[in-house]
Amino acid sequence: MNKSILSIFLSLAISVTAYAQQITGSVSDDNGIPLPGASIVIQGTSDGVTSDFDGNFSIDTAQGSTLVISYVGYESQQIIVGSSSITVQLTPDNALDEVVVTALGISREKKSLGYSVTEVSGDDINTIKDNNIASSLIGKVAGLNITNSGTIGSGSRITLRGNNSVNGMNQALIVVDGVPINADGIESNNNADYSSYVTGGGITDVNSNDIESISVLKGPNASALYGSRAGNGVILITTKTGSEAEGLGISINTNLTMDNPMYLPEFQNEYAQGTLGGAYTDISTDFGSSSWGPKMGAQQMYFDGFPRTTQAYPDNVKDFFDTGIKASTSLSIQDASEKGSVRFSYTNNDHKGIIPSSTLVSHNFNLRGVMNLSDKLTVDAKATYFTQEVNNRQFLGGEGIMGPLYQMPRSVDIKDLEQYQVDNPGTAEEYVVRNYAGPNSQTANPYWMANHDTQKERRNRFFGFAKVNYEFTDWLSAFVRVGADITEMKNKTVTKPGHHFYRGGRMDVATNSYGELNTDVLITCLLYTSPSPRD
Repeated sequence: MNKSILSIFLSLAISVTAYAQQITGSVSDDNGIPLPGASIVIQGTSDGVTSDFDGNFSIDTAQGSTLVISYVGYESQQIIVGSSSITVQLTPDNALDEVVVTALGISREKKSLGYSVTEVSGDDINTIKDNNIASSLIGKVAGLNITNSGTIGSGSRITLRGNNSVNGMNQALIVVDGVPINADGIESNNNADYSSYVTGGGITDVNSNDIESISVLKGPNASALYGSRAGNGVILITTKTGSEAEGLGISINTNLTMDNPMYLPEFQNEYAQGTLGGAYTDISTDFGSSSWGPKMGAQQMYFDGFPRTTQAYPDNVKDFFDTGIKASTSLSIQDASEKGSVRFSYTNNDHKGIIPSSTLVSHNFNLRGVMNLSDKLTVDAKATYFTQEVNNRQFLGGEGIMGPLYQMPRSVDIKDLEQYQVDNPGTAEEYVVRNYAGPNSQTANPYWMANHDTQKERRNRFFGFAKVNYEFTDWLSAFVRVGADITEMKNKTVTKPGHHFYRGGRMDVATNSYGELNTDVLITCLLYTSPSPRD
């Protein structure tokens, strides 16, 4: 009996001795530099230690157990204990070495930045193509608010983390390949309550097929290099360069999408044209546009001057809109070698809007070349020419087309408004627009505004840059970059005689030019706190 008890105690002693064996080791990176604070944990337990300032550690564990060694920014390793001393080298985690484009087009590791940067790839932008790439950013970046005007060819309002000013400019600065581009004309100078319109420009003139990536810089620290104009944040767009492939790289893409109104207001369909429960009685002296008259089904005066039994037209607003069609075709040709790269692209957009007679046609030509003149000297240049013609972009506000459309009485058939003027008018009275509120009112006819009045806009734009980069040593380099952005915009608006507001007609012609020139000089000096990776 005593021998059995002694055998058990001896076995326990041997087992405890095996478990309590001390293992020593060291942790360093792939260059042999010690990693202080590395975590060493026995797999399957919560027992562990951290390495000291010199990367050394000691831990009590058994032979055959597994140690998990980890360090922030490096890939973890699992080591099976086979001796009393181990040496571990960790390799950098490539997932944390994500490189993003920051101010002035400089690429930096995301983990080294002291501010928030969100990057969106060009593939994500082109999942559903739109001539306005701001629309493709909706929902992809936290804190990025994009508001579209809704009319064909219009621009977008882009803000980051809300408005920073009550009366000033709140939009983010748009920078393409390190060069700010002009956004004048994004918002009209007309009275927003009556006849405002958003002309487009800025980010809407950038071809989505040329985009490599978009970086969104938030906050003043991120955008300080661009000055006060970037106080609301920066949208950095990096465009594509030629890539090396077998032979000449040629790509053709065609995209077709259709648009319809997603939401419309909810309308009542119980009461006919009239006011305070009563019908209008005289087309010349007692008529209006309200739709709070008698209940549907009664006979009353229609806007054409004849009595009619009223009925509801639930879709009279919906039936005004057309199905919008967006066709986009792009061609790119590229080539690259050790001496440099070249890329040419052309994109054509042909759009028909949801409002009748509204169209957009644009052409975008882009040429970019990179030449490695030596192992130290590189020249990068790009030129983009953009031209766009928009017909019958409608105004917003009280004088816009949506007001008379939404205010149309529920008992009016929209088809009866398609003839917006009498045939072959000869007198001033015959020229007056036919509308649902009577000939003496200043109520518009949506079909007159869409099909009779004309609004033409043509925008020509050139922007590009030339950049010379020289590497003096492996740690010292400098570049000079000159960028230009020139825009010319022509508008012609014709309001025909008989118009609901301008009875005698009106014509407005305007030509506006915008431009800016930017020059950057940057010297970069790399200082290493540890041996250079090139050494």
